[in-house]
Amino acid sequence: MKQIEHMRLPPLLLLSLFVNICHAQVAVLPTAADLPVHDGPTLGPSPARKGHGAQGQAKAATATLGNAANVYTILISAQNQVAYDPAINTVVFGHRHNPADHGDQGGTGTMRFDVSTDGGATWTIDQLLTPSIFDGSADTIIGCRYPSTTLYNPPGNTDPANAAVVSTGMTLNTIDTTLGLVNTGYLQRSSARLDGSAATCTFTDSYGDRTTYSAYGLCAKGDGTLWTLSARVSNSTDNADTVTFKDFRVNKGIWNDGTQHVDWTDVATLSPQTVVYGDYNGTDAKNAQVNGWNMAFSPDGQTGYAVIIGKEYDGIPCGPMPLVWKSIDGGDTWNQLPNHDFSQEQWVLDNIAPANDTGEPRPWFSGDHDITVDANGTLHLAGSVLSQYVGNSADSAGFIFSDIATQFILHTSTSDGVSWTVQKLSDKPHEDYEYPVNIVAPPGPQQGDRMQASRTDDGSHVFFTWNRSYDGASINQFPEIHGVGYNVATGLWTEVRSISAGTDADATAWWHTVSPVCISGGDDHDFEIPTVFANPGDYADVPSGFTYIKGIGFDESEFIVGTTEIGTTGSVSVFPNPSEGSFTVSLVNTGSVDLRVLDLQGRIVRTMRSNSPQLQVDLGDQPLGCYTLLVSGEKSRYAQKLMVR
Repeated sequence: MKQIEHMRLPPLLLLSLFVNICHAQVAVLPTAADLPVHDGPTLGPSPARKGHGAQGQAKAATATLGNAANVYTILISAQNQVAYDPAINTVVFGHRHNPADHGDQGGTGTMRFDVSTDGGATWTIDQLLTPSIFDGSADTIIGCRYPSTTLYNPPGNTDPANAAVVSTGMTLNTIDTTLGLVNTGYLQRSSARLDGSAATCTFTDSYGDRTTYSAYGLCAKGDGTLWTLSARVSNSTDNADTVTFKDFRVNKGIWNDGTQHVDWTDVATLSPQTVVYGDYNGTDAKNAQVNGWNMAFSPDGQTGYAVIIGKEYDGIPCGPMPLVWKSIDGGDTWNQLPNHDFSQEQWVLDNIAPANDTGEPRPWFSGDHDITVDANGTLHLAGSVLSQYVGNSADSAGFIFSDIATQFILHTSTSDGVSWTVQKLSDKPHEDYEYPVNIVAPPGPQQGDRMQASRTDDGSHVFFTWNRSYDGASINQFPEIHGVGYNVATGLWTEVRSISAGTDADATAWWHTVSPVCISGGDDHDFEIPTVFANPGDYADVPSGFTYIKGIGFDESEFIVGTTEIGTTGSVSVFPNPSEGSFTVSLVNTGSVDLRVLDLQGRIVRTMRSNSPQLQVDLGDQPLGCYTLLVSGEKSRYAQKLMVR
């Protein structure tokens, strides 16, 4: 067993990259082949910090988990790669492997898992899940992608030896080479006992025509059943290079003691009437307006929701939005709820910039979202919501967008599809949402918001986390884990804050993923959120490690914020900028903060502490050029480029 310990981290080399932040946009992670060789600083983790983190808690501990050959194992927010079961106090994380760690065998698509049976304190890593890929006997399958992982635990069981880890996700195959998206068409469905025994893997094509794409929202219910929502892609020659999601299937899994594996069946088909765009410009290429999908159940397992972020032919002036199906009989039957006109919500009218061909707000929900269901059977969704910018009526049919004027992270909830709550959780720090973008400078990883949702086992509290860089950053290249909690009974929230500040995940929590169920009564917090984050290289196709962080979360005493106060975090502004060396720093609702100014080599040239609303920073004795102001407080962290001329 590997004992948990604080990471020993290399020196910080990130700060000199801040000068480039203002010139980049949100982008997918480039591959080494896309970009020139980078001779500058290597993007690495933060240095270890002493003492305590935010809210005075003891500094969270970390453990090094397994590695993958690249980051294409953890990029989708709906994957549910971490799972926790309080009955057996077990945490599990599933991921693809790095063949360099295993005798160069198994390619990049072999699935492995890391497991802790003492609540994250100690770990056994790199247990094999897909032996047939590893040894090459699965001759039509060349690898897994974007896997989900959960725990099967028999009802009433408290012994980890009787439980199993279960995984599913898309695969690549070596047949049907005319299909799009590098020959998908199967789901991998693997499992193993927690000690690594009885590892088996099957490959399933639900539709029988190589159009099964991927399964997200994998979850386990208290009755021992397992659930996920899989999609179908088009294999039309008109769509060879695009992904068209025709329909979705609710998959139910039942553990088979005889085979020591899960038997999966399709219990329902969901067929949204999605807009198809692309042919409006006279081309044959088509793509259904679907950005993501997910599912979750209430603690008692009776109320379930399947959510597809997409756009139907419904006449609602909105971009992709939550299309919701609900089950009230434990998943046996599913009915679509009414689509909601989010463009008429008062918050949207007040905050979302209007589309330029109509003057009306058209909110656009991105696929970066996650969901949970509370004790009352209410669906909670947290995700990115953007303004829709359309150039003309033809484009508006497909909701093509660019030059986004407004973008936010929102929480929204419903139980009937008719009435929805809408609360802003945070602003987004990015310049734009255009993608894909061929980023040349700065090199290194960038990421989206990576929304995640978790709840207590009884559903009395729900939590939402996301990756966010320092305030003032125009791209998400220094990701912290920000989060907020909601008490279902009282209707009170915690303040939105960085829960990774002061930990080894500070500014390096790449693509964090959390368990759908949190730890109640943890060593450091009343509610601790099992979390894994990535340790990527500069490019997508180089090895990526993973780190478990234990002891981040919230306390019951933090639930004191009313609904109207959500998202009212502090702000920092600097003026004039550029200047001849004298800057005024305005601090609004930040509390006591520490300020540092660094030059391009990362050397600190000024330090100060302030709890005043305004202060002066004088760099008149410093050489002309670019500097970075870092502001650190309990409520937020902020970075700003300063120019002395």
